[in-house]
Amino acid sequence: MAAPPDTESLESRITLLEVGKFRFLNELIKVVSPKDQRRAEKVSKRVNAIQEVKESVTLLTQLLQDYDSTTTNQSNADLIQVK
Repeated sequence: MAAPPDTESLESRITLLEVGKFRFLNELIKVVSPKDQRRAEKVSKRVNAIQEVKESVTLLTQLLQDYDSTTTNQSNADLIQVK
C-alpha cells in the first residue's frame, strides 16, 4: 500500500515544528542563562566574603591565644591596642 500523497506534507510540517521548537528552546536558554550566571556570581561573591571573614576570625583568634598580658612585648602591644 502506498502512503497518501499528503503524508509527505505532514512529515515536513512535523519536522518544521520540531525545528521551531528547538529554536524556541535555544532562545529560552539564552534568556535564562544570564539569570543563572548572575545568581552564580552573587553566590560566589558571598562565598568569597564568608571565606575572608573566616580567615580574619582565624587570625584574630590566633592573636588572642598568643596574647599573654604578662609577657607582651611592645610590637604585640601595638598590634592589639584598641583605639
